[in-house]
Amino acid sequence: MAMLDPDGSQTPATAEGLPADDPERTTTDPEQLERFRVLVEHSEEGIVELDAAERVTYVNRRMAELLDASPTALLGQPISGLVDPTQLQAESGWSGRVDDPSTPVLRGEVTLPAARAGEPPRTLQVAAHVHRRDGEVHRITAVLTDVTERQLRLEELEESRTRHREAQRRARLGHWRSDTRTGALTWSAMTYRIFGVTREAFPATFSAFLDLVHPADRDRVAHTERVALQQGSLDHTYRVRRPDGEERVVRELAERARGADGDHVLEGTVQDITELHRAQEALAANEELLARVLRATNDGWWDANLAAGTAFHSARWWQIHGYEPGQLEDTLTIARELTDPEELPRLQAELDRVVAERRESFTTRTRVQHRDGHLVPVEINGVVDYDDDGTPVRVSGALTDITDLVAAQRLQEEFVSTVSHELRTPLTTIGGALESLAGGVAGELGLPARALVEMGLRNTARLRALIDELLDLEGLLVEESITSEAPQDLGLLVLDAVELHGGLAASHQVRFAVTEQPDEPLAVRLQPARFQQVLGNFLSNAAKYAPTGSTVEVRVRAHGGYGRVEVVDRGPGVPDSFASRAFQRFAQADPSDPRSRGGTGLGLAITREIAERAGGRVGYSSAPGRTVFHVELPLQDRDDTGAP
Repeated sequence: MAMLDPDGSQTPATAEGLPADDPERTTTDPEQLERFRVLVEHSEEGIVELDAAERVTYVNRRMAELLDASPTALLGQPISGLVDPTQLQAESGWSGRVDDPSTPVLRGEVTLPAARAGEPPRTLQVAAHVHRRDGEVHRITAVLTDVTERQLRLEELEESRTRHREAQRRARLGHWRSDTRTGALTWSAMTYRIFGVTREAFPATFSAFLDLVHPADRDRVAHTERVALQQGSLDHTYRVRRPDGEERVVRELAERARGADGDHVLEGTVQDITELHRAQEALAANEELLARVLRATNDGWWDANLAAGTAFHSARWWQIHGYEPGQLEDTLTIARELTDPEELPRLQAELDRVVAERRESFTTRTRVQHRDGHLVPVEINGVVDYDDDGTPVRVSGALTDITDLVAAQRLQEEFVSTVSHELRTPLTTIGGALESLAGGVAGELGLPARALVEMGLRNTARLRALIDELLDLEGLLVEESITSEAPQDLGLLVLDAVELHGGLAASHQVRFAVTEQPDEPLAVRLQPARFQQVLGNFLSNAAKYAPTGSTVEVRVRAHGGYGRVEVVDRGPGVPDSFASRAFQRFAQADPSDPRSRGGTGLGLAITREIAERAGGRVGYSSAPGRTVFHVELPLQDRDDTGAP
């Protein structure tokens, strides 16, 4: 019967340390400040601010919970009436340390009485930052972390360590010896304890031992131990039912004894592994649940452990590629090998950008190769883990087959294209007729008729613009390439675009100005006409929203392997409700919003399509009084391209 190896007991894991404090940061960005406010208010750390007299001027939600009071009731209260500062671990006490300018941060622990009967007192770790002006205390900001549970766990951990040392000291191994010829057993004291019997009450025989084995395991145990005499060793696990009714799980290790009587004698150890067994059962149940979820979902899950050099791809992941699990080796490079080769440079550039910016997640679309030869459109959602040096050590995520979605989008595009072509001719005829009427071909029009004709002309022009943009977007989607044969100087492209759209600026009573240019030329490969569209859409939007008489700034610079162009206006900003749809087709802000200026809703969608087709990206940031739209295009190696 098996037991713990004398040197094989698990050492209790040590408690994890708390993460180091982040450096103090200061910002004037309203969005950033609002995020900070939300983070502070909803933090699980108690945060309190005191004035120079140590009266409460602010508490967050968590701090109020710890003190079992409402935030408003705590304002103005002296901290000494709420938390005893002298509890802080310091020889000179709280007051002496607050007054010491060489100690800007006070650390220690305080104890709060239990809020409700039956609960333990709360132990709080304190990190208090003392802000001074002219050498005098101005205010104190303190962060209090509830470490009660951790303290209890540490106490339990220390108790476990004590038990472990005691176990080693007393050689807590259950030894046993079985003579199958006579049926006699020899047990150590620990073996009796594991089986829940006493030496006096237990007849040390093999049959009495079998009576303690769970009935469902009894025949298997008897057979295994008989076979062990022939094979010379034993390693098995079974259940024990003690006389008091408690069931335990034990593991036995044994070997045939050496010597003259070794043919019929087994010697071994026994170990109670009940808790480990339960943990393994729970893990197995979780793994089964995960497997069921993976089978039910349409996503193919994958995990690349870069540090260990191992990879896992679910059955659905292989199915999307037309394979069964095991047909190809599950390696770190298999995803790259099964991706459309034409997509690899773009995907690698995106992943490099994710790592450079140390982003924790990413989403992209691409095509993968199916076993039968066709390409499958997919969407990839991934998360990245980094080590302390910023090196990615693990990447995990999901692969979704979006064939049906792409097909639906294609049908939508074909429908819109067909409608646009069919509308263009009659719309041209209607527009021509209205222009003729406005020109007096049918005689002088009265004021009511002239107003109706002018309204018709305006709406006809708007429909023409919409159809032109729809057809332009259609052409862009089927155009084989939008890159230029020769590299283009991004700075010169920007200057040309600003000059070309000077009339647009004048019509909106604003000014376009290039306020930042790189010291050296930035080479990109995008057709000048397509770049004019990109920047023209940004400038058009900025001119609509910029205050009369203001300057719309255009900035050009290098940014992480890309040439970045920014268009900055001082308008009211992009509505929050519009943020997630800004670059989608037909996306327009709420017409009732005073910041809305109308439009076809296709300009920014065309801009994004052009940028992405060129291997670039678009984006924006916005706050009242300052909106920045940007486009980034990959820079070319000047030595390879011959860029100026």
